[in-house]
Amino acid sequence: MSQNGLWNRYAVTIKLRNKLCGGIPKSTEMIDSWLRAKKKKLGLEPNEAETQAQAAKTATEMGLDLEETVTGMSTGFKSDPEHGLYIEGRQVKAMLKESASVMGVTTNIRGAKNYLTQGVFVKVVENALDRIYLGVKEPSGTEETVIQINSAQGKRSAFKQFDYVVGATISFELWLLKRIDGKEMVPVDMVKLLLQHGEESGLGSNRTQGYGTFDVVAFEGPLDEVEVDPWKGMRPLGKKAGSKASKGDEADEE
Repeated sequence: MSQNGLWNRYAVTIKLRNKLCGGIPKSTEMIDSWLRAKKKKLGLEPNEAETQAQAAKTATEMGLDLEETVTGMSTGFKSDPEHGLYIEGRQVKAMLKESASVMGVTTNIRGAKNYLTQGVFVKVVENALDRIYLGVKEPSGTEETVIQINSAQGKRSAFKQFDYVVGATISFELWLLKRIDGKEMVPVDMVKLLLQHGEESGLGSNRTQGYGTFDVVAFEGPLDEVEVDPWKGMRPLGKKAGSKASKGDEADEE
């Protein structure tokens, strides 16, 4: 079965103009609060055991010592020992959805929000986890800034540190779902406009400070078809694994 029977695949390469800032908390306490805030924003009730497990997993992906306490507000990138720092495909998709909201796409086109959610996917074919590697194992540096936060005592100033990578070039694929009539659910020309807005609004954290802006240096596709077997490993309905074919089945095969 042709994979392109379901998707149109486009290869995208972008180059950061300045700093790409990491937005993942660098302490287990902050990670826990961050996860709870995300669930609350989605209208979900945090599950204590699940949140703790997710916090531990994120801390491990950040390369943090689970017993270490990092004071203050400090954020960075996830990393793995082999390829180094990375962002995730979901962050690029969040940028596209944010651009769609700002441009009025989701308010003026009925169903556009669901179309973007279900019809556009950011993929990295080299790995199943859709990790977009930044090409470095350590951040270019760490910057400190003053931010305003709301506390029980009212608004106050606080220091925030964040890791950043300068001038990274990253690549990923955009998979656009095709309808039964062969047309894309979200037209590629619309996706290009969202990317064009993203160039100026930025990717990553601290975008309000002008960080994360980029240029699209390549947009290619639709890519050649890739042959895949979506049913590999599945058995016919009504048969148990390892069961022998009946005489009727053997006759059908003949």
